[in-house]
Amino acid sequence: MKILLVDDEEHILSSLKRALEKLTYTVDCANNAKQGVQMIKQGDYDFALIDYMMPENDGIWFMRNA
Repeated sequence: MKILLVDDEEHILSSLKRALEKLTYTVDCANNAKQGVQMIKQGDYDFALIDYMMPENDGIWFMRNA
């Protein structure tokens, strides 16, 4: 399973990525909603975990633009 994580806090991204990779998932990370939208349009993800509150564009913006 390929997962996309989108969060503006690096420590959260790295912790989640490490935990999910230990469970043998493939994990990609984006530091903001715009980068996440670009990644989801280029990749084939089974699941996306998106932070709701981020500066500039939030999780709702991501869902509307992905």
